[in-house]
Amino acid sequence: PTLTDDQLRDNRLRLQAYLQQNRSTQETGPLLAELRQWAPELLEGDVLIGFYVDGMLSPLLQAGYLTEAWSLLPDLLSALKMSIGDRYSDHLRRFSKLFAAETPALDAVGRDHLIQFLTDLWNTDAQRGIWRTIHSIAGTLPLILALCGPQSLVDIALLANEEGGSWLPPS
Repeated sequence: PTLTDDQLRDNRLRLQAYLQQNRSTQETGPLLAELRQWAPELLEGDVLIGFYVDGMLSPLLQAGYLTEAWSLLPDLLSALKMSIGDRYSDHLRRFSKLFAAETPALDAVGRDHLIQFLTDLWNTDAQRGIWRTIHSIAGTLPLILALCGPQSLVDIALLANEEGGSWLPPS
């Protein structure tokens, strides 16, 4: 059976209601799987990224469904890979602030998921050029700060100052 975009939106709202009611993963799991299957089929670009961040990740985190939130990170990464334009940093900043608020409560597994996400994101963005990488790092600064502390931001700036000249092609 296929889903329409209206049904997708309704199911996202249903998932949020289930999460607010603390329903079991047996009830939320199939709905989450259906949303993950159909979202990339029916949505694209900014709308898909917003659907993942605001419509799924935020409610999952608020309800404490961390395992389910981690399972969505590859989907978000795939959507972000297709993102172009000025909104890229904005999407990353929204995602970063959402997870930065959760970092004090995260265990090592959660931190590892986020660090792996950032590593995969930056590796992908580095292949797309220096400006994409700059926007990627800028958008994820709130999460870097929350995960690694203020010294990490100083380290990034020092690295850029020391090695940045070699990052650009010769003119």
